[in-house]
Amino acid sequence: MKKFRSLEELVKTFQAESQEEWIYTNMEQWNSSSKSNDFYIITEEEIDELADDEVYESASGAFLPKELEDQNLYPWILTSTLEGILLNLNGGKNAPLEKIRGAINFYRENDAFLSA
Repeated sequence: MKKFRSLEELVKTFQAESQEEWIYTNMEQWNSSSKSNDFYIITEEEIDELADDEVYESASGAFLPKELEDQNLYPWILTSTLEGILLNLNGGKNAPLEKIRGAINFYRENDAFLSA
């Protein structure tokens, strides 16, 4: 499991996974424009290695580590989609965070990349 303590940390250190994985976050915080979101990349293999009592099923139907249950996590975006958003965004990882945030929200709402 990889944890990122902010959008800035996620974007600056993000490396696309060899397999497509979900990035999870608290959507209430994200939608309120919080700058303090935590983001998690948790592979299926990591979940499979946990004992049954160490896993819970989230409201979205995702199976996640029990230690994160109080985080109210939701599948936010796929790693490959984030990579595509950053590749299509003018400035990429170096674009201002509000521009990156806007491009992510645009994709989530329109299922399309924001034109550079």
